[in-house]
Amino acid sequence: MPLSRRLLPRWLHPLAKTEEIVLIGGPDNTTADVARLVGQIPPAVHALTGVDLSKVLGRIPGATTTQKAAV
Repeated sequence: MPLSRRLLPRWLHPLAKTEEIVLIGGPDNTTADVARLVGQIPPAVHALTGVDLSKVLGRIPGATTTQKAAV
């Protein structure tokens, strides 16, 4: 079993216990910075592990994924 398939549940387990995530924005661009960083997670995980998070998350019952429009 690839290392990524063993580690991914450990990384995602704490999120399963999360009921709500609140992002607070302000003049310091916190929300934009967090959104930018979160947006970099899927490609970074894919580059490091070969795991496509959009496909993994898309297999969760009731989950939907949205594809970015081509530029």
